[in-house]
Amino acid sequence: LEVYVLLVLDNAPEHPAHLDDCHPNATVVYLPPNTTALLQPMDQGVIASFKAYYLRRTIAMALGATEKNKDLTLKDFWKSYNIRDSVKNIADSWDEVKQTNMNGVWKNCVPSL
Repeated sequence: LEVYVLLVLDNAPEHPAHLDDCHPNATVVYLPPNTTALLQPMDQGVIASFKAYYLRRTIAMALGATEKNKDLTLKDFWKSYNIRDSVKNIADSWDEVKQTNMNGVWKNCVPSL
């Protein structure tokens, strides 16, 4: 089973200009200038879904912590909220993004998938 790769890049100057011939099974597509937000698949709903899951989880954590400890204020919760909490929250929120959501946005951009 051969592996095929579609690499979609925006027009950032950091991206090498000549990746087209890096491998016969790899296709590189550069987005036109100033169209990234319109065309980039992740900007078409997936990020909004992720942010909603993240916000819901964060609010649930805050409510849970303040209900568990009645002396804990919301300000205290935020003071104790750390990078580890955030990374776990990000991972859990990302796991909630549905496969159908991912498939849908990519199908809009690459109908042959």
